[in-house]
Amino acid sequence: MNNYNFIVWIFKFLTLFTASQSANILVFAPMPFKSHFRGFQPLFKELASRGHNLTVVSTFPLKTPQPNYTDIPISIDENILKGVDPMELASHGFLTVVPSLWKMSTFLAKKIIPKPEMQNFILSQDYEFDLVMVFSFCQEYSITLGHKYKVPVINLGVSTLWPSNSKWIGEPSTFSYILDQRTGATDQMSFIERFKNTVIGIYQLFLEDYYYLPLQKDTMEKYFKYKGHESRPPIEDMLRNVSVTLLNAHYSIGVTRPYLPGTIEIAGLHVNEPKPLIGKFLEFVDSAEHGVIYFSFGTIVDPSKLPNSTIEVFINVLKKLKQKVMWKWDSKNLPTQLPDHVMVSDWFPQPDILGHPNVRLFITHGGVHSLEEATYNALPIVGIPFFGDQHMNMRLAERNGIGKMVDHIDLNEKSMLSAIDEVLTNPKYKENSRIRSKIFKDSHLRPMDRAVYWIEYVLRHGGANHLTSSSVVLNYNQYFLADICLVIISTTAISMFLIAMLFKYTMKTKDYNSLKKK
Repeated sequence: MNNYNFIVWIFKFLTLFTASQSANILVFAPMPFKSHFRGFQPLFKELASRGHNLTVVSTFPLKTPQPNYTDIPISIDENILKGVDPMELASHGFLTVVPSLWKMSTFLAKKIIPKPEMQNFILSQDYEFDLVMVFSFCQEYSITLGHKYKVPVINLGVSTLWPSNSKWIGEPSTFSYILDQRTGATDQMSFIERFKNTVIGIYQLFLEDYYYLPLQKDTMEKYFKYKGHESRPPIEDMLRNVSVTLLNAHYSIGVTRPYLPGTIEIAGLHVNEPKPLIGKFLEFVDSAEHGVIYFSFGTIVDPSKLPNSTIEVFINVLKKLKQKVMWKWDSKNLPTQLPDHVMVSDWFPQPDILGHPNVRLFITHGGVHSLEEATYNALPIVGIPFFGDQHMNMRLAERNGIGKMVDHIDLNEKSMLSAIDEVLTNPKYKENSRIRSKIFKDSHLRPMDRAVYWIEYVLRHGGANHLTSSSVVLNYNQYFLADICLVIISTTAISMFLIAMLFKYTMKTKDYNSLKKK
């Protein structure tokens, strides 16, 4: 009996201890960007499995419920994203790419935030949280939820930092070597690339405050009228008050740049050890005498929406390959019959396929998640980028020697076949992929453990303002030392003027004395 009471006491103690360590965490992700959300969803599930209570507001609820993980699903018209034309996105140059994102953000906010289920949650007083996690991409208005619940905020960055979010957390944005991913350049920029990088940076550092941020404020003021919203500070102050930023980025596949202590790279949350293939996928891969090429453009670039001429290039190239091909195709209708060595499906177990030893090459659009999976599995790539960070990712892949890029503008049968043949036959690509894979995996903490540590760090300390640089409170004149430069230039100019006047006066006096003596 005494032993039984002791066991009950231990159980109660452990229960209380676990409860004291758990936290109520809100994840607010209203935008319908599947790849952005899926990259962080394993983190949310991991936090729930460790005893934290997750409430997740998103358009991507779990298919299988999980303890401690509560979905608040947001319905969305599928035609909104199905109408996204990858070629239209790819058409934007460096002068229009940033304004196009501003426009898209405003459009999606007006479609999603007013929905009844979203308003019910925003206005509800039934929830209490210890931490709020938000996505910074095109939804800055969500920062106000930290004010509503009077708790710290963690920012989730879907890729490398760009000037727009760097300025709010005090990170440097030196245009000479810290690039905006939408330039399509690497960190070793030419003069033209530095010019483009500077223009895109100026858009975000200066023009954004006069055009884009007021739109975000309007969304916040119109749709986030929770009890006590009248007392919230300006959106700029709330954006500066983020405790920690977790970035889906890593120097092994991206660029090396300085970060403050509160900005942490945690790329690879969704990457796991590949599992054995089964069924038709295993049979197809194992029977490939010359290996397998996996061909996928992710979740946003639907190949069926590409121009017919581009689709025709793909089909003709695939027909000429001796390798078997697994092609992810989102539409049920192909324009022509494909040979038997090409398997087409709207779903593949991609992580497991990329990890199979008989898969030799990954043809991708260059999305960051695809590169993370390819790098983890030491698989060379051929990339056909379209928009966003895809050009930068592929140019970095070329520089690192793990793949070849074929721009969609220059795409033809010859260029695509040449790139495939080069990567398959030149052993340097496989060797460099192994090197990058070792760098990607070599860390004292797994990405998941690193992300969880910093989330619980913020919870333990009730925020992390001590990690924030004082640069966040400087205005542009102070940050760029414009006032100091003005004083130095003015002082120098006045000094030179006075010296010139003194010299002139001295010369006149000398001439006057000479004439007087005569």
